[in-house]
Amino acid sequence: NEKVEYITVLDDSIIYVNKDNHLYQCDLDGQNKKVLLKKAVYYVVVKDDLIYYQDDSDHESIHVYNMNKKINNRQSYNINLIEDKIYYTSGSGIYCINTDGSSDQKLSSETAFNLIYLDEHLYYYNRRYRIHFVLMQSDYLNKQISRNDNYNPKETSRSRILVGTKRIHNYYIMFL
Repeated sequence: NEKVEYITVLDDSIIYVNKDNHLYQCDLDGQNKKVLLKKAVYYVVVKDDLIYYQDDSDHESIHVYNMNKKINNRQSYNINLIEDKIYYTSGSGIYCINTDGSSDQKLSSETAFNLIYLDEHLYYYNRRYRIHFVLMQSDYLNKQISRNDNYNPKETSRSRILVGTKRIHNYYIMFL
């Protein structure tokens, strides 16, 4: 048994990252393993046969494997692809960039952790361990319209995705 992360089925194969954070591909039955990238990669997302990832050796920037293309020059974490945009976090805030690398925009200066897209919202928590969400409309992110510093997941319709405590080390975000 091998520890793997970022598992995605693409056509007749599985794309994943192994315990050394190298990008692999194998058949659906686990046979015919092939190394795609023998370097540390994180936040792997597959969309439309393209593999996006954070390249740890290149200032933690976003790259596209299939196009051998660098998307940005910023440290990038928590990559989310929504239509033709990539939403990600950096040490200096939350950003949005087109999948072709154009129009890199800062959406918020707040330090965000665990950026997750669900039901037209981006969810994250900040250094004060409080949950926030950003409402999305159409294919573009509007300004942040809701910051609930007293967010209680048990009191909202979104409780099906968020459980946990306000301590960062005990906080869990779950999808059902």
